[in-house]
Amino acid sequence: MLRLLSQFNSKLKHSQSNFNLLLFLSTDRNYSSSSSVLILRAHKILSEPKWRDNPELTKLVSLLNPHQITQIIQSHYSTYRAVEFFNWVSHRPFYKHQLRDYFVLLDRLFSLPNTGAGKLRVQMIKSCCSKDEIIQVINFLNQLTEKGFKMGVYGYSALLIQLNHFQMVDKLMEIYHQMLSENIEMNIITFNQVINALCKNGDLVKAKEVLKTLLERELKPDSFTYTSLILGFCKNRDLDSGISIFNKMLEFGPEPNSVTYNTIINGLCDVDRVNEALNFMKKMKERNIKPNVYTYTVPINALCKVGHANDACKLFDEMIKSKISPNVQSFTSLISGLCKSDWIRVSIGLFNDMIRKGLRPNVVSYNALINGLCEKGKIEMGLRIFNLMENRGVFRNIVTYNEIIKGFCLSGKVEKAMVIFGKMQTLNSICPNQVTYNTIIKGYCDLGNLNNAVRMLDLMKEKGLRPDEFSFTEVINGLCKKNKMKLANQVFDEMLERDLNPNLVTYTALIDGFCKEGNVDKAFDLFNNLEKKGLKPNELTFNALIDGFCKNDRLIDANNLCEKMVERNVFPNVVTYTALIDGLCKNGSISFALKVLNEMKEREIKPNLHTYSCLIHGLCQNGRIKEAEEIFFDLEKDGFAPDQVAYTSLMDGYVNFGKLNQAFELLRKMVFAGCNPNFRTFCVLMKGLQFREEKIIALPDYNVNYNFEDKVVINIDLISSLLNKLEELGFEASNFDVYKTLAIGLCKEGKWFEANELIKSMIFRGIFPDEETYNCLLISFSNNLQLDLALKVFDEMSERGFELGLNGYKAIICGLSKVKRRNNAHKVFVEMLEKDFNPDEIVWTVLMDGLLNDGFNDLCVEFFELMDKKGFRVSREVCHELVRATKR
Repeated sequence: MLRLLSQFNSKLKHSQSNFNLLLFLSTDRNYSSSSSVLILRAHKILSEPKWRDNPELTKLVSLLNPHQITQIIQSHYSTYRAVEFFNWVSHRPFYKHQLRDYFVLLDRLFSLPNTGAGKLRVQMIKSCCSKDEIIQVINFLNQLTEKGFKMGVYGYSALLIQLNHFQMVDKLMEIYHQMLSENIEMNIITFNQVINALCKNGDLVKAKEVLKTLLERELKPDSFTYTSLILGFCKNRDLDSGISIFNKMLEFGPEPNSVTYNTIINGLCDVDRVNEALNFMKKMKERNIKPNVYTYTVPINALCKVGHANDACKLFDEMIKSKISPNVQSFTSLISGLCKSDWIRVSIGLFNDMIRKGLRPNVVSYNALINGLCEKGKIEMGLRIFNLMENRGVFRNIVTYNEIIKGFCLSGKVEKAMVIFGKMQTLNSICPNQVTYNTIIKGYCDLGNLNNAVRMLDLMKEKGLRPDEFSFTEVINGLCKKNKMKLANQVFDEMLERDLNPNLVTYTALIDGFCKEGNVDKAFDLFNNLEKKGLKPNELTFNALIDGFCKNDRLIDANNLCEKMVERNVFPNVVTYTALIDGLCKNGSISFALKVLNEMKEREIKPNLHTYSCLIHGLCQNGRIKEAEEIFFDLEKDGFAPDQVAYTSLMDGYVNFGKLNQAFELLRKMVFAGCNPNFRTFCVLMKGLQFREEKIIALPDYNVNYNFEDKVVINIDLISSLLNKLEELGFEASNFDVYKTLAIGLCKEGKWFEANELIKSMIFRGIFPDEETYNCLLISFSNNLQLDLALKVFDEMSERGFELGLNGYKAIICGLSKVKRRNNAHKVFVEMLEKDFNPDEIVWTVLMDGLLNDGFNDLCVEFFELMDKKGFRVSREVCHELVRATKR
């Protein structure tokens, strides 16, 4: 080969100068003259005998782009030298050959004998880094075949390996059948790649056909063949058949290797047969087959998924003791499992340990930790990890953003979630997906902000994303909880128009909504049509309707439905019985309610705290205080800690029958037990204090039983009496929680004057309101047009570094507009724009639900134009929505 090439070179040497000139003249006109000069200089250096030693070539090549390298390989007068240059440049640290390099060189080589073209062809196949490159190579190989340069078994095998790697099963089978038609003498490696690709795809039928052909050609399956078949059974979740092949390998050979064991272990873990997987690990060690990091990682992950974090930790420790270094996946699996098991501190420690060991956490590792922290309500820590990713050079993906958005929504901070959502929309690489929108829709529904929930649903549609059953069901459920059944029906109808199938959750939400609205017959009609829709009611569906019947005094219908429930093999649970007991108590049928409780216990259905609270409430309402006391004080014996409802119900019973001292004594026990009183608790006690004053004013020996539902008329004197009484009982005068609970409760009741007086007293005692209290105060003052007080709170919040939410800004801006203090409204709006809010949400909440809703169209337009001038990017869809709203 070398002799032939050198003869060819010597014939061309004398015409080298002419060649250089021709090359210069024929250079692509799109390239500059400097590019041509570089190529010509490279050709001149390559023509030298000791061209490798020329330092100028290294510098020159570093200046050339991939296309110029290809030109040199294609146009150099010496094919031999072109091959040498191809090999030399491939070892340069800055260069990786493009497919075009292989194409032009193979075009030069394939017609020459003994040039290594076959080896270069295999090298080209192996260099492919994507499916697109593989397709390009196959097309080029077909052209070479047409020119007479046919593929052999090694070329085909390399191609099958790559096709298997990129999971291009259809193309792989096409090549396989092409090999059969060309009568290529295939070896075990060839067949193994085809069988493995099919098994990875779960196609055991075709894999068995290929195995049959393998056996017909008198080839012997090896451990790779059998392991692939086991993988195929695992993919089809037929582990027993996979284990059967494994056992045959043990009996007849070939001997299973670590990959075989790992495949079985992985398959068992996928179907939650973790204990069997661990037994296979033991068998593996018994046969002196050393487990690797993958062997341990899969069961660790499986144990974490089923909540066995402690066992996962033990397995992790065993791996380290076996001198197998955990990898990023091992750490990530355990971190995720520990987070789900409330071992947050341990998971953070493990994350730091991974870094100390020199491992670089990947995006999955960060996502696992962020998810764990957010799920447990530790959103601030989750946000710190989220920000740390950018500092550490780890690129966030869509899952990262969705996790942090979910964290904010779970903690009720949807405004913060919308800020992240807005930042996502500015990224080129990541766009909000269906999960993002669904998470925020649910967040808004949980807060009761149904306007924005519906707007997010509309925005999702306008952005070209298809809302799914979850999207619509969340909105329907939210509307039903707010008794907006007309709008819920409209959303339901749209769901049907979009060919989405409402599921049982959707129908249960509607049934519950109609029941709460009092339209039990409509709910019952929906219930009766479920089976026609192919849906089978579950406990939640039955319970919603039973609760509806009970609350609407249709106890006979409720009882009949319970019987029907049992007939359909859906058995009443604690919720079912509690609904019945609650309905009976409210209907005055206490004795029957107690019988239902006994029946419940006989059926071994354990009552919950809500069950007992309903009974305590009912007994107190009907004057049966002693029985209520007995149930209350037996709660601890049954393993329950009384909650606010139970304590407050019994207190109300005491108050209604003039036993105020006992009510306050119960309060003391409540606080000592670690159960914080709520506003209703304090209202009950203030009612008692009011009743006592009325009794003293009337006749000293006058005795009266007050109705359970009697409401207290709250004033500042009554609040002072309560606080004085609490001090007498040993409560600290500076108890922040008491003041906060009272202040927020008063604000929500519209008692702005009393709330303001309480706050003054609070500050006088050295207790200062927190962010939540300030927000409630400002909204209450604004809604009651006490704008001077509202502005004072606004300034105090700013001084203390407290954040005001968009609802607070809406309230004060609208309040100022109502009293014609537009300059103040403008100033507050400008200050709001300096905060970190999502522009779309500002439009929705402040402009549309605030100013536009209150009739201030001109001010709404003025503020929108101000946002535009300041560079706020309101989405096109929201702009159109605002325009439509201003025209209504």
